[in-house]
Amino acid sequence: MNKKKLFIIASVLAAIGLVVMLFMLPKTNNIAKHETSSENSSSKKNDKKDDKKDTKESDKKDSKKDDKKEDKKEDTSTTSETPVTPTTGTTTPENNNSSSVNTPSTNTTPAPQPIYQTIHHEEVGHWETQVIAEAWDEPVYERKIIGNNTGTVYASTLEFAGNTNGDEGYHVGNVQVGTTHHDAVTQEVWVVDQYAWDETIIVGYR
Repeated sequence: MNKKKLFIIASVLAAIGLVVMLFMLPKTNNIAKHETSSENSSSKKNDKKDDKKDTKESDKKDSKKDDKKEDKKEDTSTTSETPVTPTTGTTTPENNNSSSVNTPSTNTTPAPQPIYQTIHHEEVGHWETQVIAEAWDEPVYERKIIGNNTGTVYASTLEFAGNTNGDEGYHVGNVQVGTTHHDAVTQEVWVVDQYAWDETIIVGYR
């Protein structure tokens, strides 16, 4: 019996707790909604206040600008009313003599005179080999025995004595036995292609 009573009491308490929870949930939602709505309204009110402040400040600035413009207009109106002094008819006479006299313009600058400079040019030429004496062959002579009849040259009297050429007599004369060659004689000679000369040129004016 005790267990049944305890079970019944526990179930009743659990049911009461559920009911209480169900009643509490919508209230918390309403409270949260109320808080968010109040925050939005407060932010809107602050925005409205700021807008009003901005409009008031802009109105004040515009009113100040208008006041300045009106002050400037009044100042210009006062300055425009200053009296103008009439000018007298006396005029200063102009000096007409200076314009009527025409002085002839003379060019006094001297003509520029040229400055001359002399440039010396050396002669132009080249070296050339010139032949002073041509090459030649010099004959070499010796005294020989020459047959009178045939002109045969004999080396000695013994050779002449045993000759069979028909020479009956001989004479001694110069006979060419060779030649000596002589080369040409040359020298290097400076040949002038263009002689030295002086050139006068203008290098400037003074």
